[in-house]
Amino acid sequence: MTAIRRVSKKSFPAYRSLEDDEIKLIKKTWDLVKENDYRFIDILRHEMLCDLQMYELYFNPNKKADICVQELTEFKNHPKNVYSSLNSIVGDLENENVIVEQMIEIGKRHGRLGISRKHISFMTSNIYQAVECTIGPCMFDRLVEQSWDKFLTSFNDVVGVTAMKNNCKHGLC
Repeated sequence: MTAIRRVSKKSFPAYRSLEDDEIKLIKKTWDLVKENDYRFIDILRHEMLCDLQMYELYFNPNKKADICVQELTEFKNHPKNVYSSLNSIVGDLENENVIVEQMIEIGKRHGRLGISRKHISFMTSNIYQAVECTIGPCMFDRLVEQSWDKFLTSFNDVVGVTAMKNNCKHGLC
């Protein structure tokens, strides 16, 4: 018999609990993103490619910032995968244990691939920008901004810490 591991906020203090009104705002704005999913995915792809070039320039100055065709091909489906993962997480926002577990799994997967915490931070920033651009400035008011910021900060921390731990387990740190 396999034991089911239960994750709670206490076992992962990097996760900041969302208030009910924050959950409602995130879900409401995510519904707008879902209505324009193709736009979100395109914006996210564009933001990712721009940030990948900047990442290479700042953190790997001895490398050229050019992105080869193979790397572009590998990234082709990543925005769709990010969208699907976020859709699942936002759908379960009321259940902290479920979403923290989902975030941990994302972190483990990225850690096994050797993805650094800096890359995850870049990606989280890209997600924020893509949500904001997709729903537009009229809908992205101060309360929506604060709610998404709190959620994505927790997302970044949980995924980033988990990835970093897995990088070290696999000798990639």
